[in-house]
Amino acid sequence: MNVHLSSQRVLRLGLLSLMTAALGPTFASGQTHPPFTIASEREIARGITMICPSHRHGTLDQAIKKLTNLTANLPADRPSSSWVCRSNQLPTLEKITPLVDEIYINPYVLLSTDPPAADTPVWPGCDHPMLNQVRAIRDVAGADQRLIACIDLRGEPSHYEKRRASFEEIEWLTLAVVGAGYQGIVWRSEPDPKAAWRMRLRRLEDGLRAYAQELADARPVAWVSAGDGGFVSATAGEHRLFVCVLHDQYMHMLPDHSAFQLPLEVEPSQVQLRIALPLGTTVQSGQTLGGVPVVIENADGHLAVNHRVRGGGDMLIFDLTTASARASDTLQQDIAASAPQR
Repeated sequence: MNVHLSSQRVLRLGLLSLMTAALGPTFASGQTHPPFTIASEREIARGITMICPSHRHGTLDQAIKKLTNLTANLPADRPSSSWVCRSNQLPTLEKITPLVDEIYINPYVLLSTDPPAADTPVWPGCDHPMLNQVRAIRDVAGADQRLIACIDLRGEPSHYEKRRASFEEIEWLTLAVVGAGYQGIVWRSEPDPKAAWRMRLRRLEDGLRAYAQELADARPVAWVSAGDGGFVSATAGEHRLFVCVLHDQYMHMLPDHSAFQLPLEVEPSQVQLRIALPLGTTVQSGQTLGGVPVVIENADGHLAVNHRVRGGGDMLIFDLTTASARASDTLQQDIAASAPQR
């Protein structure tokens, strides 16, 4: 699908790239993106250009006309943005994406039964109603659209009527969007002040912030697979590979599809990862998001990692090295080719 950007948006994107150039490496497309966002709904609400274009501004066509006028009058150094709600989520996203720099969206308010395509790099082989919707949003928006996921810390109300989400479930939801190449998270609501997991949430945030620029620049790649049907998805940038692994015992619907089961006494899950890198690229070292070193083995022309997943999931970070300038070009071309395109 060919997308024609307005001259105002092109100028704004150019200025944003210049402003953030000192924050991290340049991605294969030649752009450096604003860092990965972690914020509260209250912190970002006033800065959004348009909220709920599908139903708060007349018809969608009327909303698009209004949004076009609003973005044309924004200062050149201020990104345009839209909060896309649940109403006609994917069709609205398809029409709004070309008009703005950032999309804020709740990927968990709706579920999808559409299974993954055979060649998708986003949660490949994972036919899960939440991952299907996370993937569909990324596919419709395209790899270069800045997507910010809105996650309710209480648990999405339609799925959590009689209890709040556990930390492991919030961890699962967070890593699901990171593994799909989203560029940020906005927390809706606040965790219970008495919740024992508030510090665990802070550590998760700190771990993601440590790689904020590289996560923002990374794009989904089809380099990693898992044995035994494990939930695995990877993104990569110029110097690092990020592999998100979800525990498969979380986020299962009750038989009547009314809510998510609360798994009790969940044991760690053992996942066998197979990593096949582009020619000329190697992994120098790896660690978990918490800083624990990862053991990497060579096996029949690929790399193998045997990882024990605790909690809702984990993210593994691998340092990439290239043997030559030509290998570096191959790496960047492979990243660009793997990413979902509009």
